[in-house]
Amino acid sequence: MSRLGGIARWITPAGVPFAWRQLCFDRNRLLAATCGIILAVTSILFQTGAYNALFASVATQYLALNADLVMHSANYKYVVVHAPFSRDRIAAVLADPDVESAEGVRAAVGLWRSPETGEIDQMLVFGVEPSGTAFNLSGLQVNRLWLGLPTTVLYDQFSLPQFGDIEGRLSHGEACPVEINGLHCEVRGTLQLGISFTANGQAFMSKIGFDRVFAGLPPYAESLGLIRLRPDARPEKVRDRLQARLGPDMLVLTKKQLVEAEQRYWNGRTPVGFIIPVTLLVVVLVGAVIFYQILYTDVQSHLPEYATLKAIGFKDWNLQFLVVQQSMWLSLLGFPPGLLLAFLLFRVARATTHLPFALSVEQGFLAFFLTFGMCLAAGFLAMLKLRHAQPADVFL
Repeated sequence: MSRLGGIARWITPAGVPFAWRQLCFDRNRLLAATCGIILAVTSILFQTGAYNALFASVATQYLALNADLVMHSANYKYVVVHAPFSRDRIAAVLADPDVESAEGVRAAVGLWRSPETGEIDQMLVFGVEPSGTAFNLSGLQVNRLWLGLPTTVLYDQFSLPQFGDIEGRLSHGEACPVEINGLHCEVRGTLQLGISFTANGQAFMSKIGFDRVFAGLPPYAESLGLIRLRPDARPEKVRDRLQARLGPDMLVLTKKQLVEAEQRYWNGRTPVGFIIPVTLLVVVLVGAVIFYQILYTDVQSHLPEYATLKAIGFKDWNLQFLVVQQSMWLSLLGFPPGLLLAFLLFRVARATTHLPFALSVEQGFLAFFLTFGMCLAAGFLAMLKLRHAQPADVFL
C-alpha cells in the first residue's frame, strides 16, 4: 500500500487531480481544446480509412475470382492495363495432372452511354463464358441464360449513379437499352461486385458479345487465366510447375499474390501511395502545433500560480508533469467523440462511394497512439515555459 501511495503522490502531488481541475477552470478553453482533439482524431481515422479502402478496393475483382491460381502476361500492370495472351496458353496448363479446370476472362474499358441522360462515361467490362464459373457471384449464376445473347449486359448494382438508374428500370420491368462503344446493348440483369480504385462501374458480357463491342482488340486473347486445382493439390508446387512450363512471358500467381502485387503497384508506382501518408503526417503536425498553442497559452496565463507552487516547495518536475497530465487528459477526452464521428463518416462514405470503408481495431489503436503522442509532444514543449516560473512572478 505504501508503494501505491507513493505512486499516487507522484502522479497527483497536490493530493487532488490538479491537472483536471485546472483544465475545467476555463470551460471555454477546455471546449476549444477538446474540439481540436476531436477534429484531429477524426482526420487521422478518415485518412487511414481512405487509405485502407482504396487499397482494399483494388482487390475487389480478384477476390471474386473462382480460382486457386491466376495467370497473366508478364506485361500485366493491373486489370485495365495489360497485354492479352493467347487462349492456347490456358489450354497448355490443362496438361498438368493437378489442374482440374481452367478458363479465361477478358477485360477492357468501354464507353457507356447512360439511357437517361445520354452522357458517356468509362465502364469496366468483363467478357466471360456463359457456361463458365469465372466469378463467385450469385447474380452471374442466376442470369447465366441471358449471357447466351451477344447483346446482353449484366450490370453491377454498386456502380456509381452516373451510369443511369439501371436497377430502378429493371425493378419496374422496363427495357434498359444502353450503348457500349457506340453499339446497342441491353441490360438484362444485375449482380453485386463493388467498384474499385480502377473502375467506377462494371458490367459483364459473354465473350461473343465482348468481341462484338471491342472489335479492335485481338481475337482469341485473354486478360486473365483462372486455374482451379484438384482438392489434394498443393497450390505452391503446381504454381512452380506451371510457371516453368509457360516460360518467362507469363506469370502464375496465387490469388493472394495477385492482390499483393496489385496493391504494391498502386502504392509504389502511383501518387496515391505517397499523398495519403503525407497528408496524415500533415494532420498530425498541424494538430500538434494547435494543441501546443493551447497548452502554452494555458501555462502563460497561470504562470503566477505555478510560481506560487514553486514557492511552497514544488519541484520543476512536479509542475511539468502537471502540464503533461493535462495533455493526457485532453487526448483521453477527445478520442471517443472523434472515434464516433469517424464511424459515422465511414458509413456515409461507404454508402456514397461503395468503397469498403471500415473502422478496424488496428485503425483505432493507431489513431489513439498518434493522438496521444501528438498531445504528449505538445505537452513536453509547453512545459519548457515552466522553467522560467519564479516565485517573484506572484507579484506581477
